[in-house]
Amino acid sequence: MLTTIILAKPIDASYPEKHLKMLESISKTERDFEVVFLATSDFQEINLLKLMASNLPGHYLIVAEESTTDDEMIQMGIEFASGNDVLICTADTLPEVIEKVLEKKKDRKIVYVRRKLNGFKTFFQKIGIWSYNIGLKINGKNSDNFAETRIQYFDGKIANNLADKIANNRELRITNAFKQARTGTVENKQIFFDESKKKYKEKNMFGLGFVSFIYILCFLAVAIIYPCLNNGIYDWWIMVLLVLWLIFGVIAIALASKKIYRSRCGIALRANNFDEPLYSCEEIIKTGDKIVLPVLIDKPVIKNKIQIGKLSKQTKIKKAVETKTDNKKVASKKTASRKTSATVKKSTQSKVKKEATKSKTSKKSEK
Repeated sequence: MLTTIILAKPIDASYPEKHLKMLESISKTERDFEVVFLATSDFQEINLLKLMASNLPGHYLIVAEESTTDDEMIQMGIEFASGNDVLICTADTLPEVIEKVLEKKKDRKIVYVRRKLNGFKTFFQKIGIWSYNIGLKINGKNSDNFAETRIQYFDGKIANNLADKIANNRELRITNAFKQARTGTVENKQIFFDESKKKYKEKNMFGLGFVSFIYILCFLAVAIIYPCLNNGIYDWWIMVLLVLWLIFGVIAIALASKKIYRSRCGIALRANNFDEPLYSCEEIIKTGDKIVLPVLIDKPVIKNKIQIGKLSKQTKIKKAVETKTDNKKVASKKTASRKTSATVKKSTQSKVKKEATKSKTSKKSEK
């Protein structure tokens, strides 16, 4: 049985259709297989993966903690796999690439995947891989075919060996550590659906191959062309120059290969001194499990918009009536105050007139 380990990143709303196409490509060569999704707990589309794993037959989902790296999740998938053979891929892998890998694995123990370039770039890329492997031999490392690390096939024996090796798992997957196993490489122009940010590896090998080609031309120019122009005689300074140039090339390719190898191996998997993992999974979902998804409400739910509209109109009318009554009360208060002030003025004027008449009558009586 084949266990297909899918690193579930990235995915979008159209992923279920892509996954069905991948299942069709696997079923062309494999009758019995299972699928294991790998994702962290903070993955945005984790609910979609849970539904797919619970509804599709022969599917599983391993939910790892947030700090788990991709290589650690792949290691968990290899340990969890119940099938004899293991196929590692991503959710963004093209189904045609998966089909080619499964066709190639009939007479191979390990199958790698590499992006195919055009003739001009392929020439320098092969020189770069050749130079890179020379540098690895100088550093005492196994050769590396510089293929993709997230799309690989391993038969049962090698997969069981990888499940037991945790600390250097990625190193074993990218190098020719299993020298007795027959390997193969699938080359395709496009490997993933989105190729915008995944061609930097080939650019590195192309640059290394171009520099190595210039270095070889300079060495041959000094070693072959000069004695041809000098009657087949090497001067002492030419011999010193060739030796220095050769030493410089060996040191440079050793340092460059060491740097590339470190980036290829990435961060080591977390393990203790007994080669036991220090990472763990939080949840495992299999086919048939009941999934209860959280209900998220982004906007308030309005059950009866018509009634709310009527209530809003009634409140507006009430407010308008209240404002009118308030204005009437204020106006009545103003008129009442005006009337009281007018009556006060009239009473004061009448009092003044009475006092004036009294004073006049008193003066007449005295006369």
